Amino acid sequence: MTKILLYFLVLFHHLGILGFLISVPLLVINEPLWVWLPVNTWILHLIFSPVLVCPLTIWENKLRKKFNRYNIDGYVVPKNDDYFTEYSKINRLKIISNFSGSAGLAIILKNKNYLFTDGRYTIQSEMESGKYFKIVSYEKIINCNLFKNLRLGLDPKLFTHQQIKNYFLKNNQIKFLSNNLIDEI
Repeated sequence: MTKILLYFLVLFHHLGILGFLISVPLLVINEPLWVWLPVNTWILHLIFSPVLVCPLTIWENKLRKKFNRYNIDGYVVPKNDDYFTEYSKINRLKIISNFSGSAGLAIILKNKNYLFTDGRYTIQSEMESGKYFKIVSYEKIINCNLFKNLRLGLDPKLFTHQQIKNYFLKNNQIKFLSNNLIDEI
């Protein structure tokens, strides 16, 4: 209990100092209270609120929560839609990875994310998704051995039989899910 009180005492002490340091320049230039008080509040809010929470990690965490329910170790998200069009109305790959290129495939595992793209999008994928995804060349998806002995979930409407066989079946198991998990989150 004493540690908590001490923690709050130190916290409010630092907040007071910070507020004083922020308000002094505004008072020096003779700004009225109705100007410097909202500015102080806004600056303190920016400093102490979680404004840097990335929407991508929020989507990924929502997706990962579904892994146990469906008994899978990861989920595969292609660029294409049910009709295998490149530019689909619902861009699930962009939703989960922020990657806006026209060719790619994401694999979200429990502890790691992979984004497979071709050479045209190497720089773009690094810029858009490199912070949260390991970017891998598209040709390495064939008989992929970056992860082994996992049960990967996927929407069977988004893959051909040949793709599933070539990409995943050598080192992993596949579980077909009747609904798309990206659409559920």
